[in-house]
Amino acid sequence: MILAVILWWAKNDVVKPVLDAHFEVVEQIVRGQKEHSEKIDTIGGKLDELIRVSE
Repeated sequence: MILAVILWWAKNDVVKPVLDAHFEVVEQIVRGQKEHSEKIDTIGGKLDELIRVSE
């Protein structure tokens, strides 16, 4: 019985908060990568336009 209580406590008070924090960090990384990709695409379009204009 004591082991069950300890495991339940560990799951709810230790593991879940750590997993939630981990997934939040992963979500921030995904968001940052998406923004980075969008900015790179914008820069690529501008470079293509600059090359076309300079020819």
